[in-house]
Amino acid sequence: MENLTNFINFEQLLEYATFVPMLVLLVQLVKNPLDKLTTKIFKTTLHTMYLVFFLCFVLRLVILILNGEDITGQLIMTTFANSVFISTSGIGLYSVIKNDTQK
Repeated sequence: MENLTNFINFEQLLEYATFVPMLVLLVQLVKNPLDKLTTKIFKTTLHTMYLVFFLCFVLRLVILILNGEDITGQLIMTTFANSVFISTSGIGLYSVIKNDTQK
Protein backbone atom coordinates (compact mmCIF):
# COMPACT_ATOMS: atom_id res chain seq x y z
CA MET A 1 0.00 0.00 0.00
CA GLU A 2 3.00 2.29 0.43
CA ASN A 3 3.38 2.59 -3.35
CA LEU A 4 -0.11 4.01 -3.63
CA THR A 5 0.53 6.67 -1.01
CA ASN A 6 3.93 7.43 -2.53
CA PHE A 7 2.76 7.22 -6.15
CA ILE A 8 3.91 10.73 -7.13
CA ASN A 9 6.29 12.58 -4.89
CA PHE A 10 7.25 16.24 -4.78
CA GLU A 11 10.56 15.72 -6.62
CA GLN A 12 8.73 14.11 -9.54
CA LEU A 13 6.28 16.99 -9.68
CA LEU A 14 9.13 19.51 -9.71
CA GLU A 15 10.92 17.61 -12.46
CA TYR A 16 7.73 17.44 -14.52
CA ALA A 17 6.91 21.11 -13.91
CA THR A 18 10.32 22.19 -15.16
CA PHE A 19 10.67 19.68 -18.01
CA VAL A 20 7.43 20.56 -19.82
CA PRO A 21 8.17 24.30 -20.22
CA MET A 22 11.78 23.50 -21.17
CA LEU A 23 10.48 21.14 -23.83
CA VAL A 24 8.04 23.75 -25.17
CA LEU A 25 10.78 26.38 -25.38
CA LEU A 26 13.00 23.92 -27.24
CA VAL A 27 10.18 23.19 -29.70
CA GLN A 28 9.67 26.92 -30.29
CA LEU A 29 13.39 27.28 -30.97
CA VAL A 30 13.59 24.35 -33.40
CA LYS A 31 10.16 24.44 -35.11
CA ASN A 32 10.64 27.23 -37.68
CA PRO A 33 14.08 26.15 -38.98
CA LEU A 34 12.92 22.54 -39.12
CA ASP A 35 9.75 23.53 -40.99
CA LYS A 36 11.82 25.44 -43.55
CA LEU A 37 14.14 22.48 -43.99
CA THR A 38 11.38 19.88 -44.36
CA THR A 39 9.48 22.16 -46.76
CA LYS A 40 12.58 22.42 -48.97
CA ILE A 41 13.24 18.68 -48.92
CA PHE A 42 9.80 17.05 -48.64
CA LYS A 43 7.48 19.94 -49.66
CA THR A 44 5.63 19.55 -46.36
CA THR A 45 6.20 20.26 -42.68
CA LEU A 46 6.50 17.91 -39.75
CA HIS A 47 3.47 17.98 -37.46
CA THR A 48 4.30 19.70 -34.18
CA MET A 49 2.94 16.81 -32.13
CA TYR A 50 5.54 14.42 -33.57
CA LEU A 51 8.32 16.95 -33.08
CA VAL A 52 7.35 17.43 -29.42
CA PHE A 53 7.30 13.68 -28.81
CA PHE A 54 10.61 13.08 -30.59
CA LEU A 55 12.39 15.89 -28.73
CA CYS A 56 10.90 14.75 -25.43
CA PHE A 57 11.99 11.15 -25.96
CA VAL A 58 15.53 12.07 -27.00
CA LEU A 59 15.93 14.68 -24.26
CA ARG A 60 14.67 12.31 -21.53
CA LEU A 61 16.94 9.52 -22.77
CA VAL A 62 19.97 11.82 -22.83
CA ILE A 63 19.23 13.10 -19.32
CA LEU A 64 18.88 9.55 -17.98
CA ILE A 65 22.11 8.44 -19.65
CA LEU A 66 23.96 11.48 -18.31
CA ASN A 67 22.67 10.58 -14.84
CA GLY A 68 24.43 7.21 -15.16
CA GLU A 69 21.45 4.97 -15.97
CA ASP A 70 22.21 1.77 -17.87
CA ILE A 71 20.49 1.50 -21.24
CA THR A 72 18.06 -1.40 -20.93
CA GLY A 73 14.83 -2.34 -22.64
CA GLN A 74 12.94 -1.33 -19.51
CA LEU A 75 14.58 2.12 -19.52
CA ILE A 76 13.66 2.67 -23.16
CA MET A 77 10.07 1.50 -22.65
CA THR A 78 9.53 3.64 -19.54
CA THR A 79 11.14 6.61 -21.27
CA PHE A 80 8.79 6.05 -24.21
CA ALA A 81 5.75 5.92 -21.91
CA ASN A 82 6.88 8.98 -19.97
CA SER A 83 7.52 10.81 -23.24
CA VAL A 84 3.94 10.16 -24.35
CA PHE A 85 2.65 11.62 -21.09
CA ILE A 86 5.01 14.60 -21.05
CA SER A 87 4.64 15.40 -24.77
CA THR A 88 0.85 15.42 -24.43
CA SER A 89 1.18 18.15 -21.83
CA GLY A 90 3.86 19.86 -23.88
CA ILE A 91 1.77 20.00 -27.05
CA GLY A 92 -1.11 21.42 -25.02
CA LEU A 93 1.09 24.16 -23.58
CA TYR A 94 2.62 24.84 -27.01
CA SER A 95 -0.87 25.22 -28.51
CA VAL A 96 -1.87 27.67 -25.78
CA ILE A 97 1.26 29.76 -26.33
CA LYS A 98 0.90 29.65 -30.11
CA ASN A 99 -2.78 30.69 -30.00
CA ASP A 100 -2.04 33.54 -27.58
CA THR A 101 0.67 34.94 -29.85
CA GLN A 102 -1.58 34.77 -32.92
CA LYS A 103 -4.37 36.85 -31.37
